[in-house]
Order: sequence, then structure tokens, then C-alpha cells
Amino acid sequence: METRATVTRALAEEGRSLRVLVERLRPGESVVGIALSGPDGARVVAGREAIRSGWRGGGPGSTRPRVRLEGGNNDPLGVTLSLDLFSSRPETPPERESALAWAFLPLPDPAAYAAAPEAWTLEVTLEDEVGRRFTLSD
Repeated sequence: METRATVTRALAEEGRSLRVLVERLRPGESVVGIALSGPDGARVVAGREAIRSGWRGGGPGSTRPRVRLEGGNNDPLGVTLSLDLFSSRPETPPERESALAWAFLPLPDPAAYAAAPEAWTLEVTLEDEVGRRFTLSD
């Protein structure tokens, strides 16, 4: 099964957790699990209840409202709304919306992760509209 989804990760909460962002989900796809495995066998899992979702626009030139969600866990949740009411840009094809999901995973050993992030494996489990599951890893 193929997906166009992409996965990125970044340190958050002063290096105590990992922010995992899944972008470009297809219509009907959802993230049902995110797992981080360390070289020592430590494993942190975020299930459906810990995963947040939203959407954002895909590029400039739109006159449609755009919403962006950021934050979570101990970071403040922020919402940005953009409107191009008086845009002087030429008309462009309407932008496509992109579904996204994110979660914050507490790092069991922040120092070990900071020393060798490539030694930690990230797996994201996606589910499509008919219940088929597949896994992305970085």
C-alpha cells in the first residue's frame, strides 16, 4: 500500500520529548500509532488518544481561509487563522488542503537521544478508510 505521507521529528520541551509530525495524509488516512524505539530496547508509544490531527493549506495564492495548529503537551496550543481578503496576487489554482497529525513522545533518556538520534527508530502506523494498516519508518 502506498501513501504520500511524510514524517519529521524534532526535539521539544527543552529536549525532554520528541515532536513527531506526519504531513500530507491522503483523504481517509489517519495516524493510529507512533512508536519510538531506542538502541537499548526502550520503547515509547503514542496511541490514538495522544495523537492530535488537523489540516493546513498547501501553498500561496489562495483566497480561502487557512488554519494552522501548533503546540501540545506542555507547550501552549496555538491556532493561526489567515485570510487573504485584500490580496493583490494574481489568481492561481485553488490550493489543496493537507491533513496532518502530531504527537509528543517523552524521551526515556534525553541525553542518549541527543548523543545519537539516528540510533532511535521511529515507526508511524497509518490506517486507511477501510481499516487497512501500514507502517512508515524513518
